[in-house]
Amino acid sequence: MRRNTLNQAQVPTPAPATAKRRKATRTATSSSFTLPSMPAIPTLNTRPAIPSRPSTPSVSTLPLRPATPTLQPKTVVVEEPKVTIAVMGATGSGKTTFINHAGKLDLPVGHGIQSCTKTVQAATPFRFEGYQVTLIDTPGFDDDTITDVDVLKMVAAFLSDGYKNKKPLSGVIFLHRISDRRVGGVSRRNIKMFKELCGEDTLKNVVLATTMWEYVDKETGEARETELRSEEIFFKPVIDKGARLVRRQNTEVSAQNILRSLIGNKPLPLQIQTEMVDQKKDLLQTAAGGELRRDTEEQMRTDELEAREFMEKIKGAVSVCEQETREEVLKEQDQMQEDVRRAEEEALHQEEKYNLEKEELEMSLAQVQEAVVNDSEKQKREILTLQERLKTACNASAAERDKLQKQVVLANRQVQEKHPQQSTGYFTSYGASIDGFLGNRRGLWW
Repeated sequence: MRRNTLNQAQVPTPAPATAKRRKATRTATSSSFTLPSMPAIPTLNTRPAIPSRPSTPSVSTLPLRPATPTLQPKTVVVEEPKVTIAVMGATGSGKTTFINHAGKLDLPVGHGIQSCTKTVQAATPFRFEGYQVTLIDTPGFDDDTITDVDVLKMVAAFLSDGYKNKKPLSGVIFLHRISDRRVGGVSRRNIKMFKELCGEDTLKNVVLATTMWEYVDKETGEARETELRSEEIFFKPVIDKGARLVRRQNTEVSAQNILRSLIGNKPLPLQIQTEMVDQKKDLLQTAAGGELRRDTEEQMRTDELEAREFMEKIKGAVSVCEQETREEVLKEQDQMQEDVRRAEEEALHQEEKYNLEKEELEMSLAQVQEAVVNDSEKQKREILTLQERLKTACNASAAERDKLQKQVVLANRQVQEKHPQQSTGYFTSYGASIDGFLGNRRGLWW
């Protein structure tokens, strides 16, 4: 046992300057000190004197055990639990906006018809109610610039790497637009792919959040929400297995409330993680890959059917067009034949009319010629009569001869006016003869 007190208290005496003080030694087998022999001094009832300051003569005391170092309390650093949550949904459903609201971040948000999220990306970790939270932004399965196969490859690779590195997901948030007038094929494909990615065992860590409530009236939104909750082709199967359907308002508080409901969950691996990592399945052998393959094959069959129907419509249109063209050609041919027939009839009619008019004209000409001949004969007879009268009037008076000559000239002029084309013909010759005759007679008379 260590001796806590001294048997004797000694009064120290000044030692010579050359004297050396013996040091206390410690045996290897005992924890007590071995003191050097010292002169006996009277026993004192007081404690040994405390050494004085160096400036004053110090009182020599017995050497004591070296002081034990004082232990400083260690600062215990409590590491915040890390939480990883994936955010999924169709393009334009508000995934990036949700992450910005929940973590007060500033990720770029798409406001057009194209998505800003082209790859799986982890947002900057942030502290939230004692947790270090990392939200995962994923592209939708309806992106026009990325095929569904490429999206599935990216999501599967990211989730598999996280599972291998012991970073399971504490939850999954799936966003759906309540503003959609109907849940079409694209939205249903997103829902089916989401169900196959998660599997049934992790649905209790899933939150289905409807977004865009500010774009619909309350009655319409509630009706669509009821349809999503109750229809087998929508959210009913996953809700029955533990998923929760909530409304996501466009505020930070709403996003943080959804986040708060997931951060305390026990992390569970998704179905695609266990399939690809634990079961070593190829991507297309997983449930999500099989669903994508079936959907792609169905889409191909639909496209092929639509293509055949389109070709049939084209053929039908061509047939109809050809039939209409044939009918138009036949109609034009009939019209042309009718025009030819009418032209022939018109030509025949014109020919008949011409022949008739020709006959009438010839008859008229014959009548005119006959009249001319008759008139000529008449005029001839008149001239002969006048000549006879002239012959008989040779001895008549001059007045009688002038009168007769005027009558002959007048008759000759009338003949020329009626028959100008015969100015050098028969009547002209008679006129000349008469003139000559009268001239000769005049010479004889005068």
